[in-house]
Amino acid sequence: MIDAPTKHNEPVAVAGSQAPTRCPRCGVPLATAAVLCDNCGQPTGAGGSAGQWDRPIWFVAGMLVCLGPLALPWVWFHPRCSRSIKGLVTVGVLLLTVGLCALLVLTIWFLLHQIQQLTT
Repeated sequence: MIDAPTKHNEPVAVAGSQAPTRCPRCGVPLATAAVLCDNCGQPTGAGGSAGQWDRPIWFVAGMLVCLGPLALPWVWFHPRCSRSIKGLVTVGVLLLTVGLCALLVLTIWFLLHQIQQLTT
């Protein structure tokens, strides 16, 4: 029988089992089927679903350079990035994307204006 913990850092007691496993990063007791730590997001190794997002940081940075905002899910679901880093990267990529789109529109307008001057 599982006893509900009263505090976040109290161990989860399971009848007939050993001491609960703890997160390797923050040390918070983990549920037996936890894939990620509820406190810090560190993969526990209990399941394989977190592995697809746990890429090296250089891979995530390269995807951001190549794909821009399409690579943001790799940042959002990366278990080793804090929420503040995820937010800063998201805002930065979106601002850069808006700026580049505005630059593209101005360039097209300038080219059309130059073509119009050449034809008149």
